[in-house]
Amino acid sequence: MGDELLTIDGSFGEGGGQIVRTAVALSCVTGRPIRMVRVRAKRRNPGLGNQHLTAIRAARQICGAEVEGLQVGATEFTFRPGPVRHGNYSFDVGTAGSTSLVLQTVVWPLLAVPGTSTVTVVGGTHNPLAPCFEFLELVWARYLARLGLAVRLSLLRHGFYPSGGGRVKAAITGSDGFHSVRSLWLEARGENPSVELWSYVARLPESIAERQARRAEKRLAARGIELAEVHLGRVQASCPGTYVFIWYRDSITYAGFQALGERGKRAERVADEAVDEFFEYLDSDAATDPHTGDQLVLPLALAPGSSSYTTSRITQHLITHTHLLQLFLGRNIQIEGELGHPGRVTVAAADNSETE
Repeated sequence: MGDELLTIDGSFGEGGGQIVRTAVALSCVTGRPIRMVRVRAKRRNPGLGNQHLTAIRAARQICGAEVEGLQVGATEFTFRPGPVRHGNYSFDVGTAGSTSLVLQTVVWPLLAVPGTSTVTVVGGTHNPLAPCFEFLELVWARYLARLGLAVRLSLLRHGFYPSGGGRVKAAITGSDGFHSVRSLWLEARGENPSVELWSYVARLPESIAERQARRAEKRLAARGIELAEVHLGRVQASCPGTYVFIWYRDSITYAGFQALGERGKRAERVADEAVDEFFEYLDSDAATDPHTGDQLVLPLALAPGSSSYTTSRITQHLITHTHLLQLFLGRNIQIEGELGHPGRVTVAAADNSETE
């Protein structure tokens, strides 16, 4: 591939920050320099924001990349990666921007080099339109472990909008590339299902967390679902916040569903949003929830073998991920189903790789 720039249209698919983060991560993994144009062109405030800058700077730091156009509002930038180096890293979003999304930018390159790295990210730990910490720990990291990828997570402090200040730490054990990453075949959910509930507040009356939990328990009970455990109470944070998280697991699958409180939103509505997403998943009979379905395709496309899984909803994020993976890796990835509906993702084996 040499030094030839791969030009990427940042307005493709959902046209948001995900295409920026994933493209930079894949540039680090593959060593392919990129030029991105029309960055976030479909957004009300197009161009790079603070959170996207933090992700790009984090990627630049772990590989010594040469970057041009790195400023707030930029609609075009270039990124020329160098060798990825494991080590101890710390990144501060500077706002309540998602710690999860910054972490997910650097985790793939660090997994691809031998050695152990620690990454600490400061910002928001529970954000709208981004996976919360519980999802990362209980769903995402568990699937990575099944693939043979070691990422251990710790939540040091919660962070909510608008102050942020949350702190997440990850211990990442890398190896020489992704040659040993296992394939994954998930047709449907397994046996012995179990459901747990998290309902927490920060700098607010604990009765709000109790109301959220009661509402969720009542609606789940109406479907014959008894909670295995309820995690309830108050957490430390620099500004008020509240959230509900529902964790589903069975003999072969994991799934997570979250909802956040905000000024003027009743506690019962917060619970309803998480429960509604959970019920959509249950009614689909698919193996993975929409967020897992979006996030699994990247490591499976880096793995040598073939994989296949069902998802309860095909998202624009999944389509965007697939587009980028095909650009960088040339992998044959098929999405069966319509946007917004259940479907299946199939990743064909890489060249010279046997199908498992």
